Amino acid sequence: MIGFDAALDGMHRAQTQITRTTNRLAQWSIGDLNKTDGNPEEDRVELSDEMVSLINNRNTFEENVKSARTADEMARTALSMFDEKAYAKQDQQARPARSRP
Repeated sequence: MIGFDAALDGMHRAQTQITRTTNRLAQWSIGDLNKTDGNPEEDRVELSDEMVSLINNRNTFEENVKSARTADEMARTALSMFDEKAYAKQDQQARPARSRP
């Protein structure tokens, strides 16, 4: 299932980026507060960039979840259609052939 695999890959990439961003935020909050050079503007820009990254990656993850759900629905629909055709064929073969007058 190509659509499902692509969605899973996208979710994995977004999760990896979220983990990296949260690790950078954790390091910033612990390490960089002790080593500040007195320029709070740089710290605010970095923090805002990291928050934008978190939001973007969260949205990417959610979009890939929607894609995975759609791929799943499409696969279920295709399988149910196949099952219906197979059932109809079996039913048709099970009926005795009618002779025409």
